Order: sequence, then C-alpha cells, then structure tokens
Amino acid sequence: MAEPFRASTLVLEDGRILSGLIVADSADGVELLLADGSRRTLRPDEIDQRSRGDQSPMPPGIVKSVAELRDLLGYLTSDRPRPP
Repeated sequence: MAEPFRASTLVLEDGRILSGLIVADSADGVELLLADGSRRTLRPDEIDQRSRGDQSPMPPGIVKSVAELRDLLGYLTSDRPRPP
C-alpha cells in the first residue's frame, strides 16, 4: 500500500484518539482526513503520540475498477470532500 494511504492514529494530549489519513504535515501542524469526510487540523503540541497502520482504512473489495479508484481518490483529495 502506498504510504499516503496508510491510516494514522494520533493520541492527543487530552487522551482522545483520532484515526484517519494525514493529508498535510508541517511544522505548524497535521491535517487529518477523518472517516466521516471531515478534516481536523492539530497543532504539534496537541499530539502526544503518532503511529501509522499497516492496513488500508478501506474495506477490501469495495473498489472494483480503475475508474472507481480514480473517482474515489479525486474525492478524498478534494479541498472539501462531502459525503454523498
């Protein structure tokens, strides 16, 4: 699996746990794309631990063609993805 599509888990300083795809990562913070399609930006001082998963967050067999994969990737990388 390509590195950008590995799910990440972030443990926050307040104990909350967030999982999703990291879509931006800089010295200013991390932007996480959550399962519901929303994005959450976190400052570095909010994050206690970070880990990358070994599995894709996508259920197996859900994408059945190259065209479906292209459409899905376009949706996930858009500025403001909205659930259908």
